[in-house]
Amino acid sequence: MKLISPSVLQAGQGLSITGCAIALAVGLLLWFTGWRFYRFWLVLGVTVAGGIYGLSQGDKVGMPTIITGLLIAIGAGVLGVELSRIFAFLASGFLLWLGAIQLFPNAQELGFVFLIGGLIGIFMYHLWVMTLTSFLGTLISWHGTLLLLDQTQTLKAVPLAQNQSLTLSIAVLVVTVLGVFVQITLWRWDRRRQTRKKTKLAEQARKLLEREKYLRERERLDARSEETYRDLPPPH
Repeated sequence: MKLISPSVLQAGQGLSITGCAIALAVGLLLWFTGWRFYRFWLVLGVTVAGGIYGLSQGDKVGMPTIITGLLIAIGAGVLGVELSRIFAFLASGFLLWLGAIQLFPNAQELGFVFLIGGLIGIFMYHLWVMTLTSFLGTLISWHGTLLLLDQTQTLKAVPLAQNQSLTLSIAVLVVTVLGVFVQITLWRWDRRRQTRKKTKLAEQARKLLEREKYLRERERLDARSEETYRDLPPPH
C-alpha cells in the first residue's frame, strides 16, 4: 500500500507554490495540534466535505448548487462535534479493515475486523484521535512538501513516490508515531498548566475568603468596642 500516492502527486502538480506551502502548513498544524484542537479540525473537515458533496449534488435535488452546498456544509459542521464518536467508530473500523485486506487479501468475513476497529476507536478515543490527526497531518504535509520540491525543480515527486514507495511509507508511519508522542507531550503539558492555574485560582480564592473573614471579625470587634465606650460613665 502506497501511503504517498503518485496519482495524488500527479494530480497536484498544477498547484502553485503558495498552494503547496499552505498544504504543508496545514499538515504541520494538524500534526502538532490534532488533539488539542480536534473539534476545530473535525468541524472544518466535515464542513468542507459536506460543502463539496452539496456542490456535486445540487442539480440533482432541484436547488441552486451554491445554496445546497452551503446548507449541507453548515448542517454537517453543526453535527460534526455531536457525531465525533460515530466518526471515530467508522474511521477506526474502516482503517483496520483496510489494513487487514492489505495483509490478508484472500481472507473471508473480515466484517468482524471492522467492528473490532470501531470499538478500539471508541474505547481509546483520545489515542485514536491523536493517531488519526498525526497520520493525516503527516500525509498532507509530505504531499505538500514533495509538490513544493517538485515545483521548485529540486526533485521529481512522481518518480520518487513510484520508486521509493516502501521507504516513504515507512517514513510516514515513523513520523506518525512521533506526532502521537508530540501530541501526548503537549496534552500533558496543557493539563499541568491547567492544574497549576486552578490551584493558583483556588489559593487566591482562599486568601480572599480569609481576608473577608478577617475584615468581618474586625468590624464586629470595632462595633463591640464602640458599644463598650458608649456605656462608660462620663468623666468628672
